[in-house]
Amino acid sequence: MDGVLRARYRHGTDREVPLTPGEPELFRFALGATSMVFKAGHRLRLQVAGSDFPRFDRDPQQWVTIATAGQADLRPARQTLHHDAARPSRLLLPVVGELSFG
Repeated sequence: MDGVLRARYRHGTDREVPLTPGEPELFRFALGATSMVFKAGHRLRLQVAGSDFPRFDRDPQQWVTIATAGQADLRPARQTLHHDAARPSRLLLPVVGELSFG
């Protein structure tokens, strides 16, 4: 299962808002519809990536027009997940019988 959100559209696709380097930001996005059954003791892995090319369009990782970005415009991606008392991170997954899907 996966979810895709381009950071510049995190406040809606009607406006582009740049990230501030070094400042934590909240991202909320839906994962694709799926159902999984896990046995006791199994684990999940959350993978955060700056791109999933060629599955989804490439992300140059800078403030350029995506449709016209060329090879010279591409930059390496770096993501930081914070997980401390001041900036807790979490992945919320519904569990059948425990959460409503309404």
